[in-house]
Amino acid sequence: MGFSLGDIVACGGDKVFHTELVKVSKNLCVKVPVNVLPKDAAFTTIGSIAIQGIRQADLKFGENCVVIGLGLIG
Repeated sequence: MGFSLGDIVACGGDKVFHTELVKVSKNLCVKVPVNVLPKDAAFTTIGSIAIQGIRQADLKFGENCVVIGLGLIG
C-alpha cells in the first residue's frame, strides 16, 4: 500500500516517537482508514504485540490462556 503526503499513519518500531514527523521503514507503517480515529489508531502497535504473542503461543479459537504481568498487554 502506498502512502501519500497528508496520510494519517500508525507506525511502530524502536525509533518511533509521538511527533508530527518521523522517518520509519514502510513495513512498520499502516495507513489509518478514514473511519478510524487517530486516538484509536495509536493502539495499533500494542495490539500487534498482543496478537504476535497469541501467534507464538499457537492458540486456537476457543482455547484459554492467562497473561501475567504489568502494563497494557500484561
